[in-house]
Amino acid sequence: RICARGTKACRKFGLTMNPNDGAEERAPLLDREKSSKQLVVKKRSTLLTVCPYILSNELCERLAYYGLATNLVTYITEMIGGNPAFAAILVANFEGLCYTTPIIGAVLADSRWGRYKTILIFSCIYMVGIFLLVLSSWPPVGAMPKPDEDPGWWAYTMLCGSLAVIALGTGGIKPNVSAFGADQFNDADPQDRTEK
Repeated sequence: RICARGTKACRKFGLTMNPNDGAEERAPLLDREKSSKQLVVKKRSTLLTVCPYILSNELCERLAYYGLATNLVTYITEMIGGNPAFAAILVANFEGLCYTTPIIGAVLADSRWGRYKTILIFSCIYMVGIFLLVLSSWPPVGAMPKPDEDPGWWAYTMLCGSLAVIALGTGGIKPNVSAFGADQFNDADPQDRTEK
C-alpha cells in the first residue's frame, strides 16, 4: 500500500511512501515483533459499558409494572367507580396475562427477530400501552365518569385495552433482557469471565 502522508505516519501504520521502498517497511504492523514501546490496547469493561443500558431498561419496565399493578385496584374502585370484585378479577387477569405473554416474546426472539430487536419492539409497545393508560384516565377522552355516574363500557374498554397492550409489551421484555445481558459477555475473554 502507498501512503500519501509523511514518512513517520506511514511507518507507524506499516505503509511506504513509494512502492519501490524496501519490503520490510511494507510489512503489516501485526507481523512485526512486539517491542516494549508498542501500545497495549485495553478493552473497555463490558460490565460498565453495556450493562447500564440493559439494566436501566429492566428497571424502568419493572417499576412501571409494579407501580401499575399495585395501584390498579384502588384506581378502578375509587377513580373509575368500579366494583371491587371486578377490580380484583381485572388485576388478576392482567397479572396472569403479563406472565403468559413472555412465551410470545421468547418465541419471536428465538425464531424471528433476535433478542435486541424483540426488546426494542416490545419496549415501544409497552410505552404505547402506558400512553393509552394515561389517555384513558384523561377526562376529555371520556373514559373517566363524572362523580355521579357509573363507569360505562368506554371506560372499561380503554382500561382493558391499555392493560392488554402493556401485558404484551411485558411479554417481549421479560424473557429476553436477562439473557441479552448475559450474551454481552464473551466466555473466551478472561476479563469478561471475571465480570460475569
